[in-house]
Amino acid sequence: MTQPSTNAQPLRAILESFGIPPDAPVQTPDRGGFSGARVWRVTANESTWCLKAIPSPQVDPTRQAGLHRLLQHLADGGLDFVPRPRHTQSGERWLLTGGNLWQCETWLPGEADRTPHITTDRIAAGLQTLARWHQRAVSFSPLPAEQPWFRSHPAEPSPAVRERARLLHDWNPSRLKNLQQRARSRVPCELSPALELIVGEGLRRGPSLLGLLQAWHDHPVAIQPCLRDIWREHLLFTGNQVTGVIDPQACRCDTVAVDLARLLGSLCGNDRAGWKTGMAAYGWFRPLSTAEEWLVGLLDQTGCLLAGLHWLETLTERDTLPQEVSPAAIGRLWHFADRLAAWSAGELPGSASAASLL
Repeated sequence: MTQPSTNAQPLRAILESFGIPPDAPVQTPDRGGFSGARVWRVTANESTWCLKAIPSPQVDPTRQAGLHRLLQHLADGGLDFVPRPRHTQSGERWLLTGGNLWQCETWLPGEADRTPHITTDRIAAGLQTLARWHQRAVSFSPLPAEQPWFRSHPAEPSPAVRERARLLHDWNPSRLKNLQQRARSRVPCELSPALELIVGEGLRRGPSLLGLLQAWHDHPVAIQPCLRDIWREHLLFTGNQVTGVIDPQACRCDTVAVDLARLLGSLCGNDRAGWKTGMAAYGWFRPLSTAEEWLVGLLDQTGCLLAGLHWLETLTERDTLPQEVSPAAIGRLWHFADRLAAWSAGELPGSASAASLL
């Protein structure tokens, strides 16, 4: 472990605010993402902490306080794979300085599985962990001001369904073709096949998926706190056991199907056997309603298409030169393109339609 080479004095002062010795060894780990947050691993008095800096304009203080209380509720319920927040010496949940919200939480052990094909045991462990997270989260009691983000209700329309219906409606054929023309002159040549696949599927499948989303727009389902952006990079494994679920910053109330769709798509891609394993493992801990099970497939398909379009538009609009696009961004784009290509061949891992339940 090494001491930070830049901004050392402010970082030491922040450590001291959280009751951590300012000369504690600090390391910048390989746990980066796309949120813009920065992370440091700090070791002090035989304990290891995660110090995180989140750009303050991205943070709603009321929502962040509710998220901290939810994490504490999860940890108090025996979920040792959830980070436990640490308060400052003055009792505050975070520190605002230098344009960042600084927070400190327990450092979770383990490593993300970045192998091309994750094992069946790890798929099952990941989905069982998600089910336990959901089981505990539904009992959280938010304060009145926190309810817009963290309430539970047995029958409300899904925010994800409504949001995706709006987004997909905005991706009309004219906008898709305009993106295609702009991207052809902007994205690196090696991404051209991905470009054509993503836009092509938007033109081919977008209208039918929009119709399903609109049909489910006001359909009531159970909602509760969900992670909403859980990827395989957010699961930390020690052996075949999940010892960490990290980066819950996108947490908000929704149907659990949104988390299942996101995680299964990330872990299994279009592997039907993997999806079957994951759904069974989750259902053993928390049985799904018929509506939830159908929505997993619909939210997977719409999420994959919309995410592919988002990444393609981001790469097209950015000011950086194409050769400066990060490998992680390119990898994420190809993930969606590969999945869409399989769909064109008729390979759908989840439920293909949710219309029959309406």
